[in-house]
Amino acid sequence: MVVVRGGHEAPGSGIGIKSQRMPCASSARHEDGFNPRLMDKNISLSIPSEFEIEELSQNKHQADLVSFLRVNFNDGITRQPAGAILFAGLHDDPEGASVLNATALNRQWWVDFKRGYYGLDKIYDKPFVCPIRFKGMPAPVVHKGSHAESGMKKDSAKNLDAVCKQWIKDAGEGFNVCVLRHGVIVLHEGYGKSEEKSVSTSTRLGTASATKCLAATLMMEMVDQGLVNWKRPLTKYLPPFRGLKPQRALTVHDLYLHVTGCLKNSVME
Repeated sequence: MVVVRGGHEAPGSGIGIKSQRMPCASSARHEDGFNPRLMDKNISLSIPSEFEIEELSQNKHQADLVSFLRVNFNDGITRQPAGAILFAGLHDDPEGASVLNATALNRQWWVDFKRGYYGLDKIYDKPFVCPIRFKGMPAPVVHKGSHAESGMKKDSAKNLDAVCKQWIKDAGEGFNVCVLRHGVIVLHEGYGKSEEKSVSTSTRLGTASATKCLAATLMMEMVDQGLVNWKRPLTKYLPPFRGLKPQRALTVHDLYLHVTGCLKNSVME
């Protein structure tokens, strides 16, 4: 299939949708895409000191630097997927009010598009409610307290802190940690640096694979609500997989056990 948005089109893959959208102002386009000559002529470029290029040299050759910037900006917005993703995301947040970054906004556009394309918006037309309330004792409120209240040994915080400090020496990647038991904060500290800044307890960091436990919990919420049967074929919920011919039907359960046999990026290419 071919998906067209903002005047640009890109072919889709055989077993799914693999294309990029690239919104550009039609008045700024020419035969090769965006016209770099329409950029602000007063633009300037300052090179970081780490490159060890003297300011006098930068000033004298500013025209060359600006030309370099224009050419690469043109290439980035017309030929590079990262540029298409960035500007598509910016296009979707005209008022700058979204809490999502440009990449996430672009991804959400595709999620909404695929839901409509595969008819999933009709099958799952009710909003997802999470979490389900269960009758019983409420979860403890997180608070500061004594070691006796947490049920941990008196020197637990000290030992955990030592392990974290050794970790930062060995790995060098900054992180923050919060250890709780029975609602009591045992250790809440930041270690090392991220982007040249010291990490505190409130520093935002990429969670990466740490989100797997959250994704699994969310999936079980969907199972509890009857939206997903994790033993049913995967193709019921992910239509792009219908073109695959595995030895047996893959299930949602297989995904969460990492036993599908699919290599990274191999399914959609």
